[in-house]
Amino acid sequence: MPRPEKMNSGSLMHLVDSGDARAPELADRYAHNIAVGIANVQQTIAPTHFILHGDVALGGSPMADAIAAHVRRLVPVRPGFTIQISIGEPGDGAALLGAAGLVLSDLMQLSI
Repeated sequence: MPRPEKMNSGSLMHLVDSGDARAPELADRYAHNIAVGIANVQQTIAPTHFILHGDVALGGSPMADAIAAHVRRLVPVRPGFTIQISIGEPGDGAALLGAAGLVLSDLMQLSI
C-alpha cells in the first residue's frame, strides 16, 4: 500500500474507490476485525447501539456498512433485536464524551 505509515480507514476507502486491486481485501479484513470487537462487546454486555469514532469513522458510510455486514454474520439473530452502528466524530472527543456520560449517569443514577 502507498505510504502505509500514514494509512487510515479514510485513505483505505479512497484506495478502494480509486480501483486499487489490493485495497478491497484489506478494507474487508479491517472491517471484520472491528466487527469481531463489536460482536464480543455485544455478546458480553448486550448493547444495541455502537458509535464508531476515531480512525474507523474516517472510512465513512462505506466502512460502517462493511462493519455492520460482518456484525450481522457474527451476532446471532434474535426477534425484535437490532444492532445499530452509527458514525461519530473521527477525533478522540467522542470517547471522552461517552466516558463522561457514563460517569454522570452513574452518579445521577440514570440509565442511558
